[in-house]
Amino acid sequence: MKETLFSSPGQARTEIKAWKDDYNSERPHASLGNLTPIEYAAKSALKLMVA
Repeated sequence: MKETLFSSPGQARTEIKAWKDDYNSERPHASLGNLTPIEYAAKSALKLMVA
C-alpha cells in the first residue's frame, strides 16, 4: 500500500518550510546552550555591544 503524508507537492513544501522555520528559529539547541537561535543571536550581539 502506498501512503503519503501530504496531499500535494504544494502542501509538502508549506509543511516542510514551517518545520524548518520552527526548527531554525523557535526550538532550543543544545549546541547554543539550550537557547533558541534568536535568543543566542541577541545574547551574542549584546556581548559585542558591551565589549
